[in-house]
Amino acid sequence: MPGRHSGASRFSLLLFFVKIFLVLNLVKPSWAIPPLPYILNATPALFRRSTVVENRDGQIVVIDSDSLQFITQGPASDGSGSGFNAAAVIWVLFTFVNGVPLTIAGIRGSRISTAAAAGLAFAACGWAAMINTMGVPDIGDVALTLIVLGMYAGGFMLGLFSFARTGCIALLCLEGGAAVGIRAVIMKDDLLISTYVVNWVLVVLTIVASGLLSLFKQRIAILLSVASCGTFLTGLGIDLILHKQDGMSRGLRFLFDRNSAHLADLIGNGYYPTLSTTILIGISLAVIPIAAFAQHKIFTKPFYPTDSEDEETLEDLRRRTVSKFFDKPPPSRFSM
Repeated sequence: MPGRHSGASRFSLLLFFVKIFLVLNLVKPSWAIPPLPYILNATPALFRRSTVVENRDGQIVVIDSDSLQFITQGPASDGSGSGFNAAAVIWVLFTFVNGVPLTIAGIRGSRISTAAAAGLAFAACGWAAMINTMGVPDIGDVALTLIVLGMYAGGFMLGLFSFARTGCIALLCLEGGAAVGIRAVIMKDDLLISTYVVNWVLVVLTIVASGLLSLFKQRIAILLSVASCGTFLTGLGIDLILHKQDGMSRGLRFLFDRNSAHLADLIGNGYYPTLSTTILIGISLAVIPIAAFAQHKIFTKPFYPTDSEDEETLEDLRRRTVSKFFDKPPPSRFSM
């Protein structure tokens, strides 16, 4: 039905642009951490929110350049918890509950997989927004974790509705690309590329590539995306058990967090993944095509095997997109 089709299309495009807007908000060049030698030489470095970071007698201090007052610093824990406390255990369970099913049977999950995609998008964007705006003292790791899980639950329930299907499939494919790019940039000490913003450019490129693939090869894109998201979360859960908050968890916080109240921790302690964390990230990336191919062979039915005739899928969106940009318009009767 035309009304439902146009409504689903608008909803998918709205979710797409919200996701891109939030991602691009995280890649402002002014958020970049300067090279460590400049910090050690006590050379001031400008950050967003008009702050200056200095090294005074071996201690990193952050100053508001407008008021010239010291900005109180706190740890960049960002809800990750400590050791195996309540917040840490919740995150371990969360990663496995979502990661394992997506890795082994994401293409079979259909409505559950798209609902999980919506929940993960809400949770990731909400978490990134909160950790970059909280002051010191913050609300605490457990409270922050529960708020993020509430966002996930809200997105998950929204994704269960049929009208959100196309948008959630698009989100799933975008998240699959993001999961590849994020792992790539956190494989190295202090991120893959020394210029902070370039790391986010790489992540955005993987997101765009996955999004484009979903328009032309929907099943392949979904297979790779569920495997990518699943292996990312499963790998993160394993790393949390092995290295607690010092492995992939630290890398994610180092990549996403540019809160002026966390700069002393981020700059002073940096991010230095162990060899086992790097190997685990590499394995999780290598498993993506294997898991995708296995799901393709085991689950041969369409992603939504019980589609009704009035439901729009990404195939409809693909046809309209290709037609709009590549098909020649009909000749005008006034043309020669």
